[in-house]
Amino acid sequence: MGAAFREDAEEKKIAAIAHASNYIDKKVQLSHRFIKAPFDGVIGSSFIINVGAFVQEGGYLFYLVNNDELLVAMKIPAGQSKAIEMDQPVRIYRDGSNRSIAKGRINYIAPAYDVKPEAQSNIPHNTLAVQASFPNVGVGLKPLELLRVEIVTGLHNFPAIPTAAITMKAQQAFVFKLIPVDTFLHLNKLDEQQSKLLKALSPKSLIVVESPVSLGPL
Repeated sequence: MGAAFREDAEEKKIAAIAHASNYIDKKVQLSHRFIKAPFDGVIGSSFIINVGAFVQEGGYLFYLVNNDELLVAMKIPAGQSKAIEMDQPVRIYRDGSNRSIAKGRINYIAPAYDVKPEAQSNIPHNTLAVQASFPNVGVGLKPLELLRVEIVTGLHNFPAIPTAAITMKAQQAFVFKLIPVDTFLHLNKLDEQQSKLLKALSPKSLIVVESPVSLGPL
């Protein structure tokens, strides 16, 4: 009885090994029919592939693109490259629009300049290769798309006024501002006749005064 049980166990063991080997063989064959993508993305192809078509071994059938994060490449003139630094903010625009559609940051600055002759001349033109990355989720941009890019090299806060509030007289800019009557009388030495009407008003009443201003860039 013991010998019979042992032979039966050996047969079942051999059958199990055969089934496992067959399973591995089927799995290998299946892997030859499917390609597992290394990352999530969108499939693209430079030509249409139909079922049953013959392809050359080792040739490219399609490509996989993940557009969740894209890179934008820029060529910065040498005269402006001194202001470029790592991690500076970048705004991205479509041509003809002044509203940014994406924002990113500089993540690469080339260690050397590219030297190329300018168009229609032999004068060398130095540019610096700069790259920025930006999240593309919800933006919908595609690789190799031409865009307009703005690098923010610095931010400063200045007082501002609407251009419509500015008047020009003899190349001098003026604006109208409201000040209290007592402040106006203190700053301007008026005679009794000139100040009579103003003194009749409440000291905190506001009056309109034309004041010269020095304008900065628009």
